[in-house]
Amino acid sequence: MSFVINSFNRSTALTETIANNVREISTVQEVVQATTFQPIYTPGKITPVELMQANPVIGKVDIRTTAIAERLKDPASAEARDYALSSRQQAVSAILQLMQQLTAEDGGVTPGLFAGIRVYGLVRPVAATTGDPTPAPIRDPFLDFIEKDDSGKIVLDKAPGNFREFAQFNAHPLLLTKLLESPQVTVLDEAEHFSQTTDVSDNSVVLLRQFEANVLRYRNLLNRCVQALNDLRQADADTTSRLDAAGDRVAEARHDVSVARALMAEEEDRIAAVNARRAQVLAQEVPFLAYMRPREADNLIPTFTHAVDPGLVDAPVPACLRELPDVPDELTDMLRVLREAPANWFVKAPPLLHRLDKIDQLVRLVQSAQMRAAAGVATPLLAARALGTGKLVDAIAGVATRQAAALAPRLAAVRGLNLASFASATWQGIRTQAEPAVSFGDLAEGGHGRPDVARAAAAELENFRRIVACLHAEFSAIPAVMRLEWADTLSEFDAAPNLRNLGNLPRWAEIAYLDRRQMQAYVDWLFAQIQVAQPQAVALINDVVRMCLLLASHAPVDRIIAGHMARPVTGVGVGVHIPLAVANPSRLRVGMQALLYRGADLIARAQVADIGALEVTAEVIHTVAARVDLGNDVSVHFDNAASVSLSSASAVRTLFAR
Repeated sequence: MSFVINSFNRSTALTETIANNVREISTVQEVVQATTFQPIYTPGKITPVELMQANPVIGKVDIRTTAIAERLKDPASAEARDYALSSRQQAVSAILQLMQQLTAEDGGVTPGLFAGIRVYGLVRPVAATTGDPTPAPIRDPFLDFIEKDDSGKIVLDKAPGNFREFAQFNAHPLLLTKLLESPQVTVLDEAEHFSQTTDVSDNSVVLLRQFEANVLRYRNLLNRCVQALNDLRQADADTTSRLDAAGDRVAEARHDVSVARALMAEEEDRIAAVNARRAQVLAQEVPFLAYMRPREADNLIPTFTHAVDPGLVDAPVPACLRELPDVPDELTDMLRVLREAPANWFVKAPPLLHRLDKIDQLVRLVQSAQMRAAAGVATPLLAARALGTGKLVDAIAGVATRQAAALAPRLAAVRGLNLASFASATWQGIRTQAEPAVSFGDLAEGGHGRPDVARAAAAELENFRRIVACLHAEFSAIPAVMRLEWADTLSEFDAAPNLRNLGNLPRWAEIAYLDRRQMQAYVDWLFAQIQVAQPQAVALINDVVRMCLLLASHAPVDRIIAGHMARPVTGVGVGVHIPLAVANPSRLRVGMQALLYRGADLIARAQVADIGALEVTAEVIHTVAARVDLGNDVSVHFDNAASVSLSSASAVRTLFAR
């Protein structure tokens, strides 16, 4: 099409050039006449030479400006028509090659991308003359092309209309060569050439527009398919997430059922041992039986009773401080926050600061605190959030995060202390500035140079750890229904609720007296270690108690560390050490419990005795039979908490044991 336009422009320019030359010659004649003041033609002076060279028609001048070489060139209109025919043939050939390529890739099936495409040709009527009242119309040769087979049978007939289906060009390759031929007309001038050029170019554009429309429909369909695929992938991801969550809950439920079965089996063994002991006593120690006369009075009258609380029990706090209870990771995070809390929040921190009775000791304490703050040691590093979602998980993660963020003012205060100003300050002035800026962790680090103060601060932090662990263990012993009710209530609070008095918890009176006494004693001890005039300190202890209760009600399945037998062991009994293997030994601790399963049945329990880089050694503490074989079909679960009794002699009780 661009060549047609260029050819038309060249013809127009040529015509304008001829007209300009004619005007210039006329202008030259006028200039010559004006300059000589005499006419070019003088009728009174006719010579024979002038008569011989004059034009037949006087006054008519035929000025020829075209050279002979240019006259022999092909006209631009014919060249433009040929280019238009070639462009049409190339367009059809290119689309045909694409169809053949896609058909081969699709296994011989013609793609629907090329359906409905038509190749239009030039068809127009010719004006009638006196000799032929019904002249034949002008048509493109490829429309009238007829192809016959070897027997003379027509396999391709003339096109009845002004187009042929695109599929016919694939079945009949000779049609491609006919696209290069132009319609034959009686008068073939430049006007006819340009007319055929524009018609052929328009037909080529129509062909490309049809293909473009098909491509657009396919593109829209492809976009819809991509959107549907994205929706399916999102639905698959959501389904996978829900299945993973359901799988975690099923695994946790299976673990709980296995532990419950182990507890039931242990209790049945204990009852069987008690009954056997009683039968043995009756058989060996009862030589005769006595007959007792029936009562004459009614023994069904209810007796007045009054429950008396036991009094001869150990104080809960000293007993807890003598133990070494286990602490979950989330409670360890809270203890890190408590370690870095300001010293003026606690009751025992000011006396420890007072024992630093020299100015240089206080200055070294502040220097050590600033170094810890600058190095990031004073910022509590919280453990990674456990997998899973839920109200309890969000509440547990939010408690430690909120309290860790509350330490920012203390860290800013310790960074803002000016050590240069301490050179002229008094001991009392330095102590006043250091008390809200330093923490128990700074005192326990020992940078001040007083080992006794460092030991006292470390001991106080260890007492916090033990009391918090005992409180968590006591909460874990509460019936699960009550714990879940408490956790559901406490997880709704964004800020720390008031847990100074545990009697405000629902159904508190249903708990045994000793358990209530111990839990309240632990809470009283924790609140007794802080300055009640510091609201942030009270909120910190409330969150510590709240964390203990939430963790007691939440046992995520990812806490169970999976392992297997390092090698088969036969004839395993109580007291035998067995080799175990686990992918990540760093999560194990000596004393953890290992539950050994064959399928869904718990066949043995062991306690971790030694941890190595390649192998873990555990001591068997209980088996379902006297001897069991542990092979490669045995799976092992390492649990952080002792879910079942570790006492191998729990079935051996006295006759009067309850």
